[in-house]
Amino acid sequence: MTKWDCTVDSAGNLLTRYVYATHTNVPDYLVRNGVTYRLVTDERGSVRLVVNASTGAVVSSLNYDVWGNVTSSTNATFQPFGFAGGLRDDATNLTHFGAREYAPELGRWTRKDPIGFNGGLTDLYGYVANDPVNWVDEDGHTWKESSMYFGKWLIGWPIPTDFGPGTNQVEDMKNAQGVQDARDAFYAKNNGKICTSRSALTNYKASFGLSGLWDAGWNSTQQFIGSYRVDITPNTDGTVNINLTNSTSFTSFSYGIGPSWDGGPGGTQTQVYHWTEQGR
Repeated sequence: MTKWDCTVDSAGNLLTRYVYATHTNVPDYLVRNGVTYRLVTDERGSVRLVVNASTGAVVSSLNYDVWGNVTSSTNATFQPFGFAGGLRDDATNLTHFGAREYAPELGRWTRKDPIGFNGGLTDLYGYVANDPVNWVDEDGHTWKESSMYFGKWLIGWPIPTDFGPGTNQVEDMKNAQGVQDARDAFYAKNNGKICTSRSALTNYKASFGLSGLWDAGWNSTQQFIGSYRVDITPNTDGTVNINLTNSTSFTSFSYGIGPSWDGGPGGTQTQVYHWTEQGR
């Protein structure tokens, strides 16, 4: 689906038209004075080059460090899009992403998450769990990631398979009802045992269902995952490793009613969520 936006002057005259196609937060092209320019972005949606689509001439370039600070540029004010597709404010050095402004010098948001702890992180000002290499937050909410993954799964594109400590998704799952039930089952199984003699809990099935839909509320990862498997392995230092395995499939999406298949749109894809925590 293609959409477009524009900027106009005080008299309402069209100055620049922005054409969106492959990204939701940053345009693929802009048209100004009858000339079409291509915006070249990296894997995070950061605009790197602006190229005249007819001549191939580079009219603007931007380079960033890992947190989005501009390290070098040429003609940067030619267009307003910057790090991760956000809107640059060169006067304040802030980048606007929908609900909030991001300060690359600090690597943090200037305001707390407007959905509070429902975003899944305890640091309400933290940017993508301090991992800007692998994650983006296009509008200041964690729902954007889950929506993106769901869309990719629906059309048969691969989605990330491994989510470790510090990711939004792991923070979302730590207090899921199924995880809490698995913890209770693990400690009931090992009641009275010291940490060095505890045994693992394997293949614990955390069912989602309609009650899970209500319990998950605004937690985007829990809503996306649905049902999953939990494995808990004890360590001799008293910590435990928690591993969740989820198969995103049409069967899961249809609450166990529909069939599943491998590959293609709606095909089964597996994700793993894992972390280590202090045992009881």
